[in-house]
Amino acid sequence: MKKFTKIIIYILCFIMLATTLCACVPDSDTGDGDNGNNNNNNNNNPSTSLSDIPETEEYLIKDGKSDYVVVVPNDPVGWEALAGNEVVDNVKKATGVSLSVKKESEVTDTQKMIVVGQTELTKQAGVSAPKDTYGLRGFVVKEINGNVYIIGGETQATLYGVYEFLHHEFGYEPYATDEIALETGVTEKKILAFNMSEIPDIPIMQGIREYYRFAHAAAGHRMRYNTYNETFINQDQPWHNVFSILPKAEFLADHPKWYANDYELHYTAHGDLDELLLMQDAVYNKLVQMIDDAFAEGKYFEFIGFMQNDHENVFPTSDEPRLGADGQPLWENEPGHVDSVAAMRDHYGNGYRSAMLIHFINPIQERISNYVADNYDGRKMNIMFFAYFDTERSPAVEINAKYYAPDFLSFTDEQIANGEVNEIYLHETLYKDIYDGNNDGKLQLHPDSIVFMAPIRNEFHFMYEDGTAKGMMEQWAPIAKQQSFWFYDFYFNSSTFMYYDVVYSAQSYFQAAKAVNTSYLFFETGIEGYIPFDRLYLYLYSKLGWDVDADVDAIVDNFFINYFKDAAGSMRKFFDEMTAYYAYLKHYTGFTGVIGAGGLNLDAAYWKEGVLQSWIASINQAYKDIEPLKYTNKPLYDELYSRILYESLSPRFLLLSFCGKAAFTEESYFEEVTQWRKDCAALGVSSAGSNVPNTQTYEFVRS
Repeated sequence: MKKFTKIIIYILCFIMLATTLCACVPDSDTGDGDNGNNNNNNNNNPSTSLSDIPETEEYLIKDGKSDYVVVVPNDPVGWEALAGNEVVDNVKKATGVSLSVKKESEVTDTQKMIVVGQTELTKQAGVSAPKDTYGLRGFVVKEINGNVYIIGGETQATLYGVYEFLHHEFGYEPYATDEIALETGVTEKKILAFNMSEIPDIPIMQGIREYYRFAHAAAGHRMRYNTYNETFINQDQPWHNVFSILPKAEFLADHPKWYANDYELHYTAHGDLDELLLMQDAVYNKLVQMIDDAFAEGKYFEFIGFMQNDHENVFPTSDEPRLGADGQPLWENEPGHVDSVAAMRDHYGNGYRSAMLIHFINPIQERISNYVADNYDGRKMNIMFFAYFDTERSPAVEINAKYYAPDFLSFTDEQIANGEVNEIYLHETLYKDIYDGNNDGKLQLHPDSIVFMAPIRNEFHFMYEDGTAKGMMEQWAPIAKQQSFWFYDFYFNSSTFMYYDVVYSAQSYFQAAKAVNTSYLFFETGIEGYIPFDRLYLYLYSKLGWDVDADVDAIVDNFFINYFKDAAGSMRKFFDEMTAYYAYLKHYTGFTGVIGAGGLNLDAAYWKEGVLQSWIASINQAYKDIEPLKYTNKPLYDELYSRILYESLSPRFLLLSFCGKAAFTEESYFEEVTQWRKDCAALGVSSAGSNVPNTQTYEFVRS
């Protein structure tokens, strides 16, 4: 959407505030909902090129036949086998021709081949994608003498190379689980002269919605997302997991000082050096076991989570001692005790909690880095921990609005000898030689560790430059060489049925993430429940993760054209009007974008009948746009109807909630509530987010 268009629509929204349109909601023909079927982009002209890559003289398909085979390694790992099958499946859909899959030892030099993954044939052709250059997701696609070689920096990236090959050859483009464009009816197709390599701006992204985690992981892979058990070594739940690393049932009785309270570990072991070293040993041993087990299964991902628990009373001070069974403090009155937490706080200020984590994790990371490099052919493993709630603030020192690494907390030998300080702070023992790579006495996070930014207070519907996440990331920059990022881009724990306006702000966060070398992004968006335009989010993020500077307007246009097809214009009008109105709300009212505050936006002051009726009018026009398909292509009509119906739930909910008496008679209000519930049931929409009332029992009030 161009800036001029935004301004015009913005003005129109204000005009609509004064208008009241007649209530109009769709009839009860709800269609079939999402059925997971592909809708193909038919193009039967074999001379039409779908790519700007020139053609070779070699025919992949001619006269409905092919001389090509798909070649995989003799012992393919799961990703390589999947990549080979994806070539076969999509070529079959596009052409009707079934290519065979052969292992590299089964083909001869004269065979025409599409070679997938790391094979001797690939090496002999001089094609490579060094992991140091291409990372986990970068790949190379190269044509040599009519053969095509597809290889990734890691085996998973080979799959992405296959999708890029299919994109150029057959227009393969996944827009959603139920919408994958692909040229069909192809009888002739030449091999393209591939000579391309790609490295994404964001190496790893974890997808949106529950079915992009596990239930439909394959759909996520097509859009180049990962599940977290494909990202973190041997961990189905990498965050809030420290008690799974050091279970209280296993260690509490013998090592009570390892625990702060029922919520968190104590990262200085209450000032007891011997216990701290034992605690770090226990974490190291557990992580090594997890790495060994995962690598033995061929899972060579580079992240391992050691992430503190959620935000309840995480880091206690000396005023909150842990009590023993007799009700007495376990550690507060020990001879020679020094309040380690207070010492951290006095030295590092508001960032002392983060400093505790850095001191704790650094020696473990050093040992892990050495172990993995020595035992696994130069591979690496990054420990990731949270900057979240109490640890949002880094220990950096602010001087004239700029941040600098602080001096490491240390003491002289005389102070130690005189008993002025506990030996836990003897940095020659615990810190300096290991983590102070610059040898300047400054506190630094180990360069192989990653701080996972989770700015839960940030309003993501504002641009990065205008939110609190910017300051948080700037604070951590002098401390941590690597940052990852958690997006909170929806309303959590509120039955709002509201759109979260991040489509045009998201790019600023992707660009900021790239600027700090972010290796991993996670999207909280709608783990479950109803999220308006969630398919658009998913498609947009998949594109921005690959290229943070991509043209967002073009991406949005492309999505609407391909996902809503005949109704694209009307649905885009609805989306543009809604986006413009949200711009008014967030800039000129008290409308909030904080993740947990969606309920605050359920205020009649924000929701004008004229605005909502205008949105519904655009939706109703979309139904009219697809009406001819009812008679020419009923399956497509049903699918498009369901997609439009899904997006209608939000404005209809808001109209029923805040304009009931003005927009409906008492009888029609009851009818529309009943219809809304039926449509939710038909679409499988049971709630609007996590932990909110069921759509079938939600109590509407005709206000």
